[in-house]
Amino acid sequence: MDDQPRDETEPGTSPPGDPARDETQVVRSGPVSDESAMDGDVGRLPIETDASVPTEAVEPPPIELAVAPSVSPRRVSNRLSVVLGLAAVVAIGAVGAMGYSMTQDLGSTRVSLATAETELAGTKMKLETTSGSLAVQTTTLATAKQDHGALDATITELSTQVEDQTNCLSLQTAALAELGRIEQLQTENFNRTTEKSAYAKAEAVRAKAISAALDDYYQAYSKAFQGGTSAARTWAAKGKDAEATITAEEKKLKAELKTVDAKAAEIEAALDALEQQLAVTEAACAEVTP
Repeated sequence: MDDQPRDETEPGTSPPGDPARDETQVVRSGPVSDESAMDGDVGRLPIETDASVPTEAVEPPPIELAVAPSVSPRRVSNRLSVVLGLAAVVAIGAVGAMGYSMTQDLGSTRVSLATAETELAGTKMKLETTSGSLAVQTTTLATAKQDHGALDATITELSTQVEDQTNCLSLQTAALAELGRIEQLQTENFNRTTEKSAYAKAEAVRAKAISAALDDYYQAYSKAFQGGTSAARTWAAKGKDAEATITAEEKKLKAELKTVDAKAAEIEAALDALEQQLAVTEAACAEVTP
């Protein structure tokens, strides 16, 4: 673009040399045009107008002025046009680029939103599944706690039963042992008067001595009746020896009987104690569930 002057005629004006332009025209004063200021025509207040085109009244009130005819038509700076055009192109390009960028961002946002909605749906499903599982686990936990409480009560009851059974068993074992001891005492005491016992032997010797004493005294009496004094004395002496044997064996028998009586009293006392022990055992074992 060059800066050579062009013969451009503004609309509503007459070309140069037109007689109409030689006539004095009446115009209204107004503010200085920006384009005129840019062209350097700051000092020219009047603006060429077409008398046939109506103009709008502005303040201050119109004043009639005599304006000399223009020498040349009004022209617009080419540089200004180029600048304005480039500015418009840049503005339109910026708007287009911004619109394209916003379109791309909107598309990306929509894709991200769709992905987020899909993930949210999956998360909701997982949450619902987790909530259901949590409810089941909560119910299971409550049931387990109830079962645990019931088991604790059962364990406590069983522990009490085991303790009672152990106590009962201990008492029964002690009573059984005491009963065995008493039975042994009774057996031993009974055997003190049985065959081959000291009592039985003493009793046998005593019986034999009694028989011998009777025989000896009978012979002594017979010999004395026949007049055999010496023989009678001999038999009488044998009879006295037999009496002595009888007396000695009777002492042994008495000693054995005394032992038997003492052991019998001991057995009787043990039986009384055992009876009391069995009463305690029976009371303790009565609380034990079979």
